[in-house]
Amino acid sequence: MTTTQKLLIAAALVVSVGVGLYEAKENAKARAEVRTLQQQQAPLAEQIRQLQAERDKATNRIAWLNEQLAKNTKNNSELLRLRGQVGGLQTQLAKTKNQLASAKPNIDQPALSSAEEYFRRADLHHSNHEYEAELQDLNKAIELDPNMIYVYKNRGILFAMDLPEEKGGLKQGVADLTRFLEVKPDDSIARWNRAMDYEQLKEYDKSIADWTAYIQVDIAPSDKGGPKTQMLADALFNRGRIYHTYLKDFSKAIADYTAAIKLNTNMIGVHRMRGQCYEALGEKEKAQQDFAIEPKPN
Repeated sequence: MTTTQKLLIAAALVVSVGVGLYEAKENAKARAEVRTLQQQQAPLAEQIRQLQAERDKATNRIAWLNEQLAKNTKNNSELLRLRGQVGGLQTQLAKTKNQLASAKPNIDQPALSSAEEYFRRADLHHSNHEYEAELQDLNKAIELDPNMIYVYKNRGILFAMDLPEEKGGLKQGVADLTRFLEVKPDDSIARWNRAMDYEQLKEYDKSIADWTAYIQVDIAPSDKGGPKTQMLADALFNRGRIYHTYLKDFSKAIADYTAAIKLNTNMIGVHRMRGQCYEALGEKEKAQQDFAIEPKPN
């Protein structure tokens, strides 16, 4: 073997060893990067788990408190205390939902072939409290079929109820519900939700207009005392509450409270609030009659 051949073989061996070392180094580097990513994701996964646990705990607590409210209608002070707890827990639940939505990373979902398929998958996401994924699918459904009107209803409620404000919030929810109601003005669920959204946005005249439209719905005689009748009573109570609390129009509030009582004599708080309106108008005898049914809080 010549010297040149020996040198060529040696060089080949050096190159082979070098390539092997380089590949081993790159593999080690890749494994280190994977471990780093896993370590970075672990705290996020734990945060999401904790937020989900807090959300579920708050949801269960609210359900229990609502059950207690129904059992304690005769104990006004206990009722007011429980209502305060419900309000506080609802605020906590909304905050936890916002944190959970912010903590979850964007999800790459398999592509679907039609707006209807995206709409159905969005509904499944909603059932699983996967609100970011639901929003992605509703957006895609609208992109594929802007005239699929029920998507706007679902997205409007999603914006207002389950997504953090930076995702659109109440204003975007109102915009979507308005788009839907332009086509389906008799939809009671959309009308109810938009009325509540307007109240939170402090657009009280618009909220009253929606409650008024809702109250005009026809109730079949067979539903006397049924679900629609009770919802109508609640709508009257809500409109009266806006007249009473925000606009200080006590006469209109009394009219709505009275109509609500005729439809549902078991409503909680309506006699006390009507008594407050009578008291504000100087009709003390009528106020005391209502307070005898539902005393004012101490």
